[in-house]
Amino acid sequence: MICRICTNDKGLKTLRVRRAQYVQCPMCRCMFVDPYPRREINNAFQGVETVERLEIEEVNRRDYFDRRLARLENRLGKAYRGARLLEIGCGAGILLQEAWHRGWRADAVELSVELAAVARKNSPEATIIIGDIQNLEPTGTQYDAVISLDVLEHVLVPMTMVENCRELLKPGGVMMLQTPNSRSLRSRTQGAKWDMLDPDQHLNLFSPDALRVLLTTVGFDILEMSTASGTGLERGAAGWSARVKESLLGLLNLGSALVVVARKPV
Repeated sequence: MICRICTNDKGLKTLRVRRAQYVQCPMCRCMFVDPYPRREINNAFQGVETVERLEIEEVNRRDYFDRRLARLENRLGKAYRGARLLEIGCGAGILLQEAWHRGWRADAVELSVELAAVARKNSPEATIIIGDIQNLEPTGTQYDAVISLDVLEHVLVPMTMVENCRELLKPGGVMMLQTPNSRSLRSRTQGAKWDMLDPDQHLNLFSPDALRVLLTTVGFDILEMSTASGTGLERGAAGWSARVKESLLGLLNLGSALVVVARKPV
C-alpha cells in the first residue's frame, strides 16, 4: 500500500472507523479511506428535505462566504470587479449570489441536480453546469479565480480535480480551496471519534503538508495557507468566541479546516 498523495510506502498506519478504516501516512500526514471506493456517493446532498436544510444553512452563512471571497479578492486586487469566478460545488448558490453582488461574473459546477436547480433560482445570472469537476468537458472559458469550499475531501481523485481547476484558470489566476484539516486540534484529541472521519463521504483528509504536496505537484504556487474554525452559523457571543478560537488555533495551524490560496504561474 502507498500513500495516495505523496506515494510514501513506509510506516502507514490504520485507524478503524465503523465498518471501514482510514490509512494514515507518516510522511505527509494525510488520511484516506481503505478499502478505497470505485465511485463517489452523493447521498448526503440529495432529497428535498436535505436540499431545503442546506439552503437555509447557506443563507445564514453569508458573512462567512463574504470573508472567503474577500481573501480571494485581496489576491487579485481591484481587478476582481468584472472578473470571472468559477465555484466548484456551489450547493444552493448563496456564495455564488454573494459573488455577483460583490462584482464578480460568477459561474459554477455542481454535482447534485437538486442543488443545481436551487442555485439557478438563487443566482439566475450564473451559468451552472451539472457535472463532476473530475471529468468536466472543456467549455473554452477560462477564469480569473476558482473557489471550492469543502469539496476536495469528497472527490475520488483529488489530483484530477486540482489539475482541471488549473486548466480552467487563466495564467496568473488564483484558486482557493477549503478542506478539513487532518492535523487539527480536534483530529488529534478525538482520534477515531473526529466527526470528519466519515468513510461514506470524506475519502481523503489533508494535512498542511499533504495539501502543499498536491498543489505543487500540479504546478500551483502557494500564496497563503492557514486554518479556520467554526461553521459560520455562530451568532452573538458564540460568534465572537468562534472568532477568538479560530485566531488562537490558527497560530499553530490547528484549526478545523485548511484554507489555501494558490496561483497558476503566468
